Amino acid sequence: MPTGSRGSLERDGLRVAAKKPATKQNQIAINVVLDIPDSLFTKPALKASITLPQGQARESVITADVASNIAEIIQQQLGVRLEITEKGGSDA
Repeated sequence: MPTGSRGSLERDGLRVAAKKPATKQNQIAINVVLDIPDSLFTKPALKASITLPQGQARESVITADVASNIAEIIQQQLGVRLEITEKGGSDA
């Protein structure tokens, strides 16, 4: 927005000022309070957690090829980049 006089911003007939502006005869001043959460200005981070009960977990291994295929299908179908990593240790 181009800067107008006395620190105000003007665009398309709308003027925004930090302090109460002087108005012309055909203008009115409106006090507007915007309460916008900071989260609207940050890139969303999707997070998921999957927990299987001990009795339902199988003793199988997912190979790197399978993990890569899963990530690729998720990206193709949902447009989301999925990163599959292995937890170290035997308690994973």
